[in-house]
Amino acid sequence: MIDGGEVCGTEIEGALAAGCKFDTLALTWLPSACYDEFVTQSSSDQLREESGLVKVDLNEFQFYADWNRTQPVTDLQFQQASLLNFGPAGVQTPFYTDTIYHKAHCQHVKELQDSALQKASEGTHDVWLWERAAKWDHSLHCHKIMYHATWNTPGIDTLAVYPGTSNCVLIRSSANL
Repeated sequence: MIDGGEVCGTEIEGALAAGCKFDTLALTWLPSACYDEFVTQSSSDQLREESGLVKVDLNEFQFYADWNRTQPVTDLQFQQASLLNFGPAGVQTPFYTDTIYHKAHCQHVKELQDSALQKASEGTHDVWLWERAAKWDHSLHCHKIMYHATWNTPGIDTLAVYPGTSNCVLIRSSANL
């Protein structure tokens, strides 16, 4: 396992210097080993269409500091706070966005899983995956969000999210061959 909090640190400059990248749809800073550039870049167009968000760029999803979504935060504020969430100080700062983000997030998780499995099945060595995408309970949760008509609670159009830093887990190692 690669410890994302340890690798990425608590400052944007340090995270970038360490090769970490922020994945907006995963809500996390990731070490480069498990950041899937292709999936992250291709998800925007696909997910926009599948989520019914034809006019919204999922890479530009707006986050807010308040439940009523009247205090927008910049990408820089969001990403910096993400490095502090769940870090050494144990801060858990919530941000808020539209509930459609939840479905888009889960579709992105499924793509990350599929990409890692495809790489492993094709013989790629040392395939890493975002730890949360490898968790069974998160997969079940996302299946409910994606495949049930009641994924959105009527009357509630705001979603609280807790971005942070994440670990990478090894799916297929060259050492196991």
